[in-house]
Formats: sequence, C-alpha cells, structure tokens
Amino acid sequence: MNRCVKDHATMPILPRANRFVSGAAVALIPIVLLLPSIWQNQASFLLFPDAQEQTYAWMQKLATAWDAGYLALWDANTSSGRSLVGEIQASVFYPIVWLWLALFAGPDGISAFAIELLILLHFSLATGCMWALLRHWGLSQSASIVGALCYGLFGPVAERAAAQPNIFFGLAWLPLAVLCTSRHLQTGKLSGAFLAGAVIGVQVLSGHVQPAFHTAILCGALATVHHWSARHSYTGWLRATAASGACMLGALILIALPQWILTFQYMADVYRWVGAPQPLAPGDSVPYKIFSRHHIVPPSGLAALIDPWRWRADDANTPHLTALGFALAALTLLRREIRQCLPSLQAHWMALIGVAAFALLAMWGHWTPLAHILRKLPLVGQIRELGRYSILLHFVAAVLAAAALHWLSRQPRPPGIAKKLALLLATAAALLSVFASAGWGSTYAAIGMALAAVVLAVTAWNRATPTFTGATAVASVLLCALLYRPLALPSVANAVPAERAFATLPLLAPVEAEYGQARIIFDDSAGLRKNYADAHRLQSRLSHSATMYRPYFDFLAEDWTLGSEVNDLLNMRYVLSREELDLPLLHMDTESGLRLYRRPTAYPRVFLRSRYRQGDPDDRAPDGFKLLHYDDHRMRMRFVLNEADTVIVSELDFPGWCARLNGQPVAISRAALGGRTTPLRAIDAPAGEHELEFSYRPFAFLFGRCAATSVQAPG
Repeated sequence: MNRCVKDHATMPILPRANRFVSGAAVALIPIVLLLPSIWQNQASFLLFPDAQEQTYAWMQKLATAWDAGYLALWDANTSSGRSLVGEIQASVFYPIVWLWLALFAGPDGISAFAIELLILLHFSLATGCMWALLRHWGLSQSASIVGALCYGLFGPVAERAAAQPNIFFGLAWLPLAVLCTSRHLQTGKLSGAFLAGAVIGVQVLSGHVQPAFHTAILCGALATVHHWSARHSYTGWLRATAASGACMLGALILIALPQWILTFQYMADVYRWVGAPQPLAPGDSVPYKIFSRHHIVPPSGLAALIDPWRWRADDANTPHLTALGFALAALTLLRREIRQCLPSLQAHWMALIGVAAFALLAMWGHWTPLAHILRKLPLVGQIRELGRYSILLHFVAAVLAAAALHWLSRQPRPPGIAKKLALLLATAAALLSVFASAGWGSTYAAIGMALAAVVLAVTAWNRATPTFTGATAVASVLLCALLYRPLALPSVANAVPAERAFATLPLLAPVEAEYGQARIIFDDSAGLRKNYADAHRLQSRLSHSATMYRPYFDFLAEDWTLGSEVNDLLNMRYVLSREELDLPLLHMDTESGLRLYRRPTAYPRVFLRSRYRQGDPDDRAPDGFKLLHYDDHRMRMRFVLNEADTVIVSELDFPGWCARLNGQPVAISRAALGGRTTPLRAIDAPAGEHELEFSYRPFAFLFGRCAATSVQAPG
C-alpha cells in the first residue's frame, strides 16, 4: 500500500474543539496580514471605480435606510428612482450585510473602515472554508493551510476584493459549497446537496450571479462524475445525478427566491452595458467580439502564474497562487501517485482536472472554439467576461498544490523530483533576478521562486520532518502574500479615498433641503462619483450600474441636452458644473471651482396635466400642494383640485408601486404628454381635497394586491 495512504488511514482525528481553533487561526491570517495597512490608512479596498461608485455608495444607501427602519429595495436617489435590489449587485438581501448594518449603520451612513472590515471578513471566510474543505479531504494541517492561503490571498479571488467586492463576497463561499457537495457524495445523504445549493443561494444574495454560476459548474461536475464512476446502469446514473441536482437547485431557489423574483422582474425590461457602443436591449445576445475578446486571459496571460507583477490579466483575473503553488500543482498533474495518495479525493480528480481544463479554454476567449459554443448556450451566453472562469482554474490549482505538499511531506525517502524542482526553481530565480532590470520579469517573482526552491530543498533533505517541511511551506506562502499584498490591497498613494470622494459639499445644502421635491444634474465637468447622490440626501439624473430601466433610458435619449423638456419633466431643478453655463448661478465654491445653477424651466415634482406647458413652471403644481413624507418606499402628499384632473408625479412608473388616494387604492398609469408616453406616474383624481400616497410593495404587487381602478376620469 502507498505509504501516504497508510499515513492518511492512521491519521489521528483532532477533537472538534481543536479543529475549530485550528480553523479560526487559519481564518485570522488574512486579517493579520491585511488589517495593519488599512488601520494605518496606507491601503484600501475602496479605491477602484466599482468599489467606490457601487459598493461604497450603495452601502451608504442601505445604511441610511436601515437606520430609518426599512430595507432599501428601491433607490430614490439616482436615475430618478431605480430598483436597487433588481440588479443584485447591491447585496440588499445578503444576511452578512444585514449584520453589518445592524452593527455599524447610522443616520450618516456607514464608515469606509466598517466596509473594509466586511471585506476582510470575507477573506477569512475564503481561507477558513478552503482549509475546512482540504481537511475534509484528508490533507495534512500544513498542506491544508497552504492550499487555503493560495486560494484566498492570491489571484482572481484576492484581486476581486478591490475590483468588485460584491463578486468577491460570493467567491469566499465557493469552498463551502464544494465541501457540502463532497459530504453529500461521500455519505449519499441528500441533505449535503441541499446545503450546497443553499450556499450557492447565499452567493446569489451576496451581490452577483457569476460566483454562484461558477460554483454550480464545479459542484455539478463533481456530482456528475462521481455518480458516473459509481453507476450500475445508465438510468441509475441519471437518477442519482438528477436527485443531487434537484436538491441543489431546490435549495438555491428557496434561499434566493426573493432576489430572483425581483431580479427577473427588473431585468425583463432593462438595457445592459457590456462594452458595446450601444447598450443591449432585453433578450439581445452579447456581441461575439465583446464576448470572446473583452476581459479574457489570453495564453500569454499564464505568465502571471509565476510573475503577476510583470504580467497582469485584465479586470482582476490574474491567475497566480505563488511559484511554490504553481510548481506543486504541476507536480500533482505529472505524478499519478500523488492523486492516489488521498482516498477522499480519488473520486474527484477527473472532475477537478476536467473543470480546470474547461476553465482554461474558456478564459482564453477567442483563442479557442469554446467561446463560440458558450455564447450559443441559453443563459451561459449572457455570462460575459470569460476571464472570470479563471476562478475555477485557481480553485483547482490550490487543491492540486495542497495535495502535492501533503504527498511530499509524507514520503519515507525524499523524492528525487523535489531535488530537481528545487534546482530548476533556484536557477530560474537567479536568471530572473539578473534580467529583471531589462523588464523581462520582476524581482518579487524571483524572490517567490527562490522561496519555492527553499521549500523543495527542505523537502529533499533526508532529515526533514513533515512538520518542518510544512512549516517551511507555510512560511514561504506567507512571505509571498506580503509581496503580493499591494496587488490585492491597493495603496492610497495618488488615489482618492472613498470618504473623501463622497465628502459632503456645503455648496449642495440648498439641494439637500429640497430632497423629494427637486433633482440635480451632475455635469461631467463636476468630477463627482457617479453614485454620489446615494451617499447624501440628493436625487440625481444618472447612476453607475451595469443596467438601466429601458423606459427611463429611452425617455432621456429623446434629448440629452441640458435645456431639454425631458429634464424639465424629470424635475431637474439644479445643475452642478465647473463650467460657465447660461443658467442662473446660485452659488460658487471658489476653492473647487464648482458652480451650482438653477434651471428655471424645471417642472415641480407634482404637476397637473391641464397645466402642461401653461404659465410659469412653479405654478403648474396642484393648489395647496404639500409634501408630507418622502423616502425610498413611501411618498405622501396633499393637494386640492378645483376640477377633475390627472396628477402627474415625476417618479418612475415601475412594477411594485401602489397608490392610494384618500385611503382608497387607485390605478397608476404612465403619463402621456405632448403626444408621447413618458415613464412618469399619472393618477386620475376628481375635484376636491386629496391625500395621495405611493408605497413600494413589489411582492404584494406580484400577487395582485396592488390592483385598483381609477377613482374618476378627468373631465
């Protein structure tokens, strides 16, 4: 029997308390490595555009709403109102975000430091869950630590934390879903499959569908191959695979159902921005040129496996898990006895290697025919940015690396392959350090190779114990993590921190005082972050996101000019700009050069159809108008009509909004003005004194509890 198998079979099982302490210690490693730089304001995860304009801004929106006593499903601050939950990326239904809001939210939002801690928590989740998975598969303590650190602190996992934190949140859960799947396949209990699906559902809630999609591919491959190898008949394989898949899918739907419902409702009528000159309409496919060429990792990008400082992949998809990890992963692929060393993993090798090969071909984009095939598949063709399949390659490589270290440290005699690899890496490190000045590589990569050579040399030493070998490997990976840290945790030097980018501008105090009654256009010259309004009591014309409600975009596209009637009808009363505009100037900040202008042609937030284009804009509101309450989910107002009329409210008519006039349900229609249909709300009302209330109740709307008829058509 293979010596490694004997060792594994007789390996003492740690008491549950000791396993918990070991796992907690591994989970703390990322915090120890990354927190000091954040604490000293030397680095931040919240510097890149998506991290600031989406994660930071939307967390402010969620925090202020939470402090006010509700969960923000609708965002009244940007795009004249939009579904905040519909696009998924705001993590509205994510339980860990709820915990963070309960701990840190206040009337002024949530601090950047608290958001940094939230990201750090997910580094701990990523490493802790990966460690637990590898220990479950029977790997030694040191091999499991190395595999966990390679997964969580390097490559497309670590770099995603600063690029798109909401995607990173989902990646942190991937090893746990695989662990649940593996338990299901080992025990035959469907509860494991159900838990795996539940974890994938949590990934959906965390802020993006891609981590859940990639995890589902991995778990599905493990289950399919396992049932195939254990089959007694073709029909038996189909039944077993279907049972596993049904449990996973059922749990996924159950956990993520509220998110799915509102996402499908929203995505049914939105434009998507995918890098093309024009946005994609609902149902349109991503153009092949963009699908296969944008944000891929070409074959040359694999040089990042050794030197990510010199070779970078687009959009944080850099494949890297240290030179030691790469060498160990390659060793596992070359030596069959390593794959035979771990009985718990033997049934999964074919699936893991197959997934890695698939990911490699997918992330190469147009360099292989697979991109064309993927684009033709339902739903899969909408999952763009093929470079993000690198997460599957990264995960499998971390498992392979841990397996090789486990095998090397348990051989009765030092394997000759360790000596050869040590010599090869030492030579490569020496050459790279010599040619680094010529731009052929980086000094950090040379150091990483040298550290890998040291570990393998220790392994080849006759008197090296498994404990000493493992400790050397862990120390090597930790040193590499320190070198890699600037790539995963960007420096604040020459960057604008999030709290400064979204700092309050005294110039905008008059606009904030009219929250709910006036909107503002942020001119490009103003230089504000796209979702700046989400962090303040402001309502802006546009937002930063991957989608936009189609009726609203089409309405804006009628006339983008500053003086358009579209802007008038949308209640765009103010403009912030650094340029001199032909508008009344209200205030100017001499230090920043920002100017606040007023648009005198803007309609009031609520006006009457009978007064459309008649008289002064300020006189078009109903008589005695008073705004009684205004927040994201509820708007209440009072006014008087001398005769029956249609009340136009400059808020988007979106499914889920219900209206009551004097306490009675009333229908909302889209306002028709000037021979065109607008996305604004229209309410027919009879003469008299009225109290009109809007409430956002998307789930009630779906079940028909929002239906109403007009009180009375206008005369």
